[in-house]
Amino acid sequence: MIKACRYYEVFNTIVEHMPKSMFPDCTWGLGKNPKTAVHDFLVWHPECTIDAAIPDKLLMTGAPDGYLKRIR
Repeated sequence: MIKACRYYEVFNTIVEHMPKSMFPDCTWGLGKNPKTAVHDFLVWHPECTIDAAIPDKLLMTGAPDGYLKRIR
C-alpha cells in the first residue's frame, strides 16, 4: 500500500468528458481512462480523497477529479 505520499496528481482525466470522436483509434475512452482509474483507486485506498478545492482555484484543468490528497 502507498503510504509515503500526501498528494497525487492524475492527468488526462478530462478524457471522460470528451466526445469519442476526439480519440477514435485509442484503446482508452469513455469509461476506461485516467478518471475511471482514479475512482477505482479510491475504492481500494480510503485513506485518499479527491481534493475538489484545487480545480475550483484553476482557470482550467485537464485533470478534473485528478487531484487526490491523503487524509489519513
